[in-house]
Amino acid sequence: MTSFAEYLTDVFEMVPMFGLLLGFFVGVVYLMKKLLKSGIANAGDPIVADIQLTGADNVAFAVLFGAFFWSMADAMSGATFGTGLNFQVDAIDVLVGCVAALVLNIGTFLIVDKFGLPKFSVWKEVLTDKNVGTALVLGGAFVANGRILNGVMSGESDGLLMSFRDIIVYWGVGQLFILVCIRLYQAITSYDVHKVIADDDSAMVGLVMGAFIAAEGIVLRGALYRASGNIGEELPTVILAGLLGLLLLVAGRVITDLVFLPKSPLTHEIVKDRNLGAAIIAAVVFIAIAGFYANVTTSSIDTFARDSLVAAADPNQVVVESIETASGVDVDSVLDAPTTETN
Repeated sequence: MTSFAEYLTDVFEMVPMFGLLLGFFVGVVYLMKKLLKSGIANAGDPIVADIQLTGADNVAFAVLFGAFFWSMADAMSGATFGTGLNFQVDAIDVLVGCVAALVLNIGTFLIVDKFGLPKFSVWKEVLTDKNVGTALVLGGAFVANGRILNGVMSGESDGLLMSFRDIIVYWGVGQLFILVCIRLYQAITSYDVHKVIADDDSAMVGLVMGAFIAAEGIVLRGALYRASGNIGEELPTVILAGLLGLLLLVAGRVITDLVFLPKSPLTHEIVKDRNLGAAIIAAVVFIAIAGFYANVTTSSIDTFARDSLVAAADPNQVVVESIETASGVDVDSVLDAPTTETN
């Protein structure tokens, strides 16, 4: 841990970058409000964010709107990895990340709306019916997307064009996993998720399903941490991590029933009784499992990166450290010990 003086110095050095991020973020909020008002997002019908948030007191819109910008902030934060050497270069990197995050977040909305929840119109549910459950499912997809983009942007690519390629490829894989999450959640439940969310306006089901999707995004972020342009080698690892994450989340669904809700199954609690507390517990289980798995993955990547740097500097040092770990013997002390000559 750094000293107080060092930390204070770091804070002052971070002020320009923080100001840049805040400025970009405010600009994105302003731009999105303009785009919604222009009608582009809703087949020509304008959406006035200020009226939805304060005039209509539309909680569903607030959830969707807030999750979108949560995702934006998360993705933009990923673009700051490795910054601090040249502010002008850093500003370009952050701007590229901001633009990519904005476009791809809109892409996530369109994909989930058309392919993830095809049985109803998301905008109708959110604007007309003020359906919080629908907003929570989309919100979960936005949070997942933010985590995915954060992981992708924490890595390095060979140039600007390759950076765009890497972001789009990894983002595309992330969207496939988001859609798989929606299908998988439907497969492990005994009720029609679309019907319960759209017709019954179930915020509880939306919360659990949204957390399930967001949790997969957390898992993928762990695998995408420090992603490079070597897609051929890294992409299979990301896919494997995503599949294992799905298996763990399904296990989390079972754990919720067996450990947290042994007296009454989750389905009964959130569908029949509309029990918000049970929905919160299930959501926490999904997020916790994903967090555990993602942190283990990230730690492994950090260890691999550290060992790679050591090997690049001195390959023999890796061998020495391995011997010391296995035997508990300090190799340097053995080598430096005086020898006894024999006649």
